[in-house]
Amino acid sequence: MNTIRPPTLAGRTLIPIFGQGPSHVEPNGYKALVVATSREAAVMYKREFDRLNAPASKIIMTSELGETGKGRLSWDEYFLNQQQREMESEKFKSAEDPTKILIVVDMLLVGYDVPICQVLYLDRGLREHNLLQAIARVNRPYDAKAHGLIVDYSGITKDLQKALEIFDNQDTTGALYPLEDMLHLLHDRHIDTMAYFKGINRDDDTIIEKFEPEDLRQKFEYDFKMFSRALDAVLPDKAADPYINDFKFASRARQLIYNRYDGVKPSTRQYAKKIQQLIDDHIHSLGISDLIEPMEITDENFLAFAQKHVHSDKARAALIKKRARSVIEELAPNNPAFYESLRVKLERLIQEEKVRRQKNADYFTNPALYEEIYREALSEESERKKIFGKYEAEQFEFALYGELVKNRGREESIDLTKTICQKIKPETELVGWKEKIGVEKNIQAALYEILSKADFEDDDYQNN
Repeated sequence: MNTIRPPTLAGRTLIPIFGQGPSHVEPNGYKALVVATSREAAVMYKREFDRLNAPASKIIMTSELGETGKGRLSWDEYFLNQQQREMESEKFKSAEDPTKILIVVDMLLVGYDVPICQVLYLDRGLREHNLLQAIARVNRPYDAKAHGLIVDYSGITKDLQKALEIFDNQDTTGALYPLEDMLHLLHDRHIDTMAYFKGINRDDDTIIEKFEPEDLRQKFEYDFKMFSRALDAVLPDKAADPYINDFKFASRARQLIYNRYDGVKPSTRQYAKKIQQLIDDHIHSLGISDLIEPMEITDENFLAFAQKHVHSDKARAALIKKRARSVIEELAPNNPAFYESLRVKLERLIQEEKVRRQKNADYFTNPALYEEIYREALSEESERKKIFGKYEAEQFEFALYGELVKNRGREESIDLTKTICQKIKPETELVGWKEKIGVEKNIQAALYEILSKADFEDDDYQNN
């Protein structure tokens, strides 16, 4: 996608490239081509870039030593022979090459594939095939680059529309967007994103409460991405400035939501580098970039963290509820009976809260009730020791006990568990026993024999 930018200032100027605000080429990591009208103009660009302390630039053009232009202007200091020109052109394609801006006059407009280049500044007229070839320089996919930019100082927009007429409409639809269209899109994406925060306090606890529903968090994530892409398409044009503060706030809210509900820092790799830098710099400036490292918050210290960093009971209850669900879901396969009872208890509490909130919008379950369930979810080992006493039961034995105790008393279930595990233990000591059909049949036979003697009905046996 190419964004055609009509001249915003009379004459030829460097302000759109290195004026106030972010640059096209720094810090987003991509590069730019400047198409100058003449060798004299190329030299003037180069010297002005250097004077402004702009990102590193280089001139690549055909010339001879000793040539001079108007006013005896010499470009000998920028002279490159053919071999050097080819070498520098190849180096420019690499992200490691320090040159960020390539100034050209009569070279590299056609047949030069440089995906890292995102911006083309046109200061001379081009037509038809040459024009299409030139704009293709910035239309190659690369990293997170979502579009190419053309800054038009020579009024080629009409020529471009004419050049595109040689293609079918379906092939060119969506290939060209004027800046004004992108501004309208940015405006709409901004409204969609900031609507989530309308009518609420923007403090941390209120945001946590607001985004308790998982589907709402998913919708916000999508709208935030659309907002970031629209902003990326307009930056660094100053028309984007009114949206930057709200974008920074939304990025901080997104960071907070990820940290609190998932315990991880959200990835910015899917964004263009200038948007990623905007997010990272703002989060770092607020001192919250290292608030939660992925390995810092464990299941065991989560409640202490929530108590310290989340001050509202409503927000804390929302976080513990979500975390309890995740822990139960993760651990349930190890002991279905134990965790299923906790899941039922948790969902009953959530449903009771929902009913009461329908009658009273301000009602919110005491977080201590969710904390109790959460602690139980982490207490499997202590519960196992409490039931089996000095007998060092393994996790599998506790899981088996949980199924048996549904139909028998505690002591009988403990005895049956020990009997079954002693019977099948030799089978489970074989290498790869879980994949052996014979072992599975032997274990099933042992279970059937023991449970039948204990007067288990067939339905009880099959269900367990």
